[in-house]
Amino acid sequence: MFEQRFDSIFDKFKGTDSSTWKEKIIADLKGKPFEGLISVSEDGIETLPFYTAETTKNYRLNIPLKREQHWQITEYIKIDDTQKANADALFALKNGANAILFDFQNHTLDDAQMEKLVKDFLLDAATFYAENTGETATKLFVKYGIINNKKLYVPQQKSTVNELLYAVQYLFQDKDSTPTNVHFCTGQNYFLEIAKLRAFRWLVQQINQIQKINKDYILFSETGFEGRNDEFVENNILRNTTEAMSAILGGCDALIIHPHEQSSLGKRIARNIQHLLYYESNFKQIPDVVKSTYYIEYLTFQLAKKVWEKL
Repeated sequence: MFEQRFDSIFDKFKGTDSSTWKEKIIADLKGKPFEGLISVSEDGIETLPFYTAETTKNYRLNIPLKREQHWQITEYIKIDDTQKANADALFALKNGANAILFDFQNHTLDDAQMEKLVKDFLLDAATFYAENTGETATKLFVKYGIINNKKLYVPQQKSTVNELLYAVQYLFQDKDSTPTNVHFCTGQNYFLEIAKLRAFRWLVQQINQIQKINKDYILFSETGFEGRNDEFVENNILRNTTEAMSAILGGCDALIIHPHEQSSLGKRIARNIQHLLYYESNFKQIPDVVKSTYYIEYLTFQLAKKVWEKL
């Protein structure tokens, strides 16, 4: 049927260099200045109207691969009552979560309470984390197979550079190699949030290499803190979805989607967003799906560069 073979469909199309694109845009502007299309972020990063391989070839970093290609579908559960927390965790695990993050809210649990908390858990089938654990004995976490890492919560800021700077500086305050749960909040700036997590992973790798240490971390991403709509609450489902995509593409190890509403339906929808991305959209199958994407590579480079200069 076909007389000619092509190694790639792109072989059928002639490439266009950046100067040609710019000339076309200037012509379409009909006298308006091209510079009017350039915006500048809070951190002084210029955003151009288009990017090409030619204009971004010097803005690419070697982003380290994650320890696991997938991410953990994580349910966040506050502990007010151990029996209820146990029931909530079991329900989440039966409905598709594969990790549980228990917030002890600085309560101290004894052996009997811990046993109630983990009753009927299949410890080999899921991962269990504990944070804000009060004076609960370390040996109890070891006994019941719960990971009790130090926590670093990174507050959202207008400046993404300052956010990254805060994360890196606090992470490396301790020189030991014990893992830290690093929590980033994911916002609505889709591409910038992807670049933020990629820049953080690169920065940690560079500092580890320079200091000849192995500061380990688990990268948690949480959705649903800013830009929420109280009048049309269902719109927050879409916000959760795009924020989750940013976190996954940026390379989070564990993802917490906070429900668009505090109800059993809200929690179910939050889990199902992850299921759709994990199983139906196959986001877990490509190690770094945004690698070589011109704009995201440019943003990642600029964020990392500005943080590095401040360090």
